[in-house]
Amino acid sequence: MRTIPQDLIRDKVYCVNYIEYIGETNAQEYFYIAVRQDEMDKFKTALEHGNFEADDYGLILEQGNGSAPKIIREKMKLLYKCDHDSAINVSDYTPEME
Repeated sequence: MRTIPQDLIRDKVYCVNYIEYIGETNAQEYFYIAVRQDEMDKFKTALEHGNFEADDYGLILEQGNGSAPKIIREKMKLLYKCDHDSAINVSDYTPEME
């Protein structure tokens, strides 16, 4: 797992987003991404258009299959004040293939 300094979250330099999407195998997947506040508009535009590489917009903090387990949700809320109630569900997001 990657981490970013707490003060960057507190000072709102980075915003941590929880994203759920349907992966290549038609199964639900998720990731947490820390995006610089000044890059959020570009990130939101990329989300609207679907196919992009998340690493181009921020740091992937956690990722996995299904929905994030309770222990991961609690950790992300504690460390990064991540608001799961405003999770972004992206039905047409597909990570770009290398």
